[in-house]
Amino acid sequence: GPDHIVTTALLPQLPPHHLSITLEPLTLVNIMAFISESLRKPMDAAGGEKRPLREDPNIRGLAELILRKTAGSPLFVAQVRLAYLVSRGIAG
Repeated sequence: GPDHIVTTALLPQLPPHHLSITLEPLTLVNIMAFISESLRKPMDAAGGEKRPLREDPNIRGLAELILRKTAGSPLFVAQVRLAYLVSRGIAG
């Protein structure tokens, strides 16, 4: 809150600091890996792993669409991914 020591005592003493972070656009391969990892299927009933989704041709199509819509911006890619997961009830 406003009475916290960082706000009341320390923050005004800090010199102004300008921080700039440059994020390079993600490539199609980066986006495919991100989607695949996000949608990874759990292990099946027998205890073996299911085939990774990145081998699924649908992952490439989705990644291409996301790349076109976001120009590879990591922040926009993450937002599109989150919106998709929320719409499917996977994340909240």
